[in-house]
Amino acid sequence: MDRKKEILRRIVEIMVKTEDVDPKDAEQITENTCITEIMDSLDAFALEMELEKHFGVVIILDDKARTFGDWVDVIEARTKLL
Repeated sequence: MDRKKEILRRIVEIMVKTEDVDPKDAEQITENTCITEIMDSLDAFALEMELEKHFGVVIILDDKARTFGDWVDVIEARTKLL
């Protein structure tokens, strides 16, 4: 499994455990899925904090960051530096 797919799989796994997201809905998430299609902005912020804890990185996304792929890219880039 390539690194980006593994990061996305872990994001979805964390999301199902910590947020009120149906696992069947979570199976449909791709890098192109818009975050706000799945959860509201408050839940997205809470998940972002969980991801920071899990991956040991700080996620700072600008207002243009809208997809799960944006999170994947940031996490991949920051974990390469560790």
